[in-house]
Amino acid sequence: MRIGCDRETMEGEGRVALTPQDAEKLVLAGVQVLIADSAGVKSGFPDEQYSQARASLLSRDLVWTLSDVVLKVKQPLPEDIERLGCGKIVMCFGHLAANLPLLDILLDTRVTLIDYGTIQDKRGTHILAAMSKIAGKIAFFDGAKLLMRHRGIRIGPESTVTIIGLGNAGSAAADLVAKANPKMLYLFDMDPRKFDPLRYLYQRLSPYNLWFVRHDSDNPDHQQQLASILAKTDLLIGAAHIPGEKQAKIISEQMIQDMRPGSVVMDVSIDQGGCFTTSHATSLRKPTFQKHGIVHYCVPNMPGMVPRESTPALCQETFPYIRKIAEKGFEQAVRENPALASGVNTHKGWITHEGLARSIGRLKDYKPLEAILR
Repeated sequence: MRIGCDRETMEGEGRVALTPQDAEKLVLAGVQVLIADSAGVKSGFPDEQYSQARASLLSRDLVWTLSDVVLKVKQPLPEDIERLGCGKIVMCFGHLAANLPLLDILLDTRVTLIDYGTIQDKRGTHILAAMSKIAGKIAFFDGAKLLMRHRGIRIGPESTVTIIGLGNAGSAAADLVAKANPKMLYLFDMDPRKFDPLRYLYQRLSPYNLWFVRHDSDNPDHQQQLASILAKTDLLIGAAHIPGEKQAKIISEQMIQDMRPGSVVMDVSIDQGGCFTTSHATSLRKPTFQKHGIVHYCVPNMPGMVPRESTPALCQETFPYIRKIAEKGFEQAVRENPALASGVNTHKGWITHEGLARSIGRLKDYKPLEAILR
């Protein structure tokens, strides 16, 4: 088997999908490892380290052409898939619900895509969790800078912060916000069970400064309550997420319009389409835009900004699955490992993740992976 690791081309993305240490483990196991030149430089891994691990350094074109499995961090470009050829395997964060043209190419070419974000074991979507925690921290720090720049206030006793979604990103952001002692911190989630692990925040904020709010975006009363809170919010962090599915719009344009001019909204959910109606993806070159006088920050690959922190955290979680496929082949690996099987989003021309298919209205293109393997 040949396993290739591509160089990331998305602006601001500095991570790499395979470290030199893990490349060496594969080589020692008899796997031919192909690395795109300069793939690991931004993560602190020069080409020489991959050469010392006895991996082959090649151009991006050759890595895609010669590999049976291609490793990436972010989703591939459509032309990359066409170079890979029919019936091969790509492992990456796919974000297919927000990228239907790529999904169609994957189905047409019968490429198998394993999405790190939907691999789920008893710890949950642990690969996504590691990256989401970093994204939550970046949302806090970058949001604080923007708030000072556009409103002249800091996150502290004079500011109100609202966080939508208390998964790993939202919880990481909430922890940092609470340490800054805001005037008020509102935490929204549709699942009240997520409130309990965050009760420790009362040690930093009194019950008068911290509100946990159950929220159902289909409930008009809940939406009205959210709107009234956003009207006095200075920093809004949107971190709602259901792995693999297209993100529903929770914050309406009217809610954004009713916020105070110069307020800041950070859409951490933008990889899956964003949770604000007014959001569209931005880049590190131009990370923000204004709509109705509100500063929007919608950079998709936030952990890619800190590759030396995020690459080791990512590869620690992904490598066991990569090694399992290298040792046993795809079919046996997914049969024996339900967590890995849950990461398969497309296979042999079918969508194999039911949540993805349902969220984009494509159940006609869905078939369970086990049915295809039979």
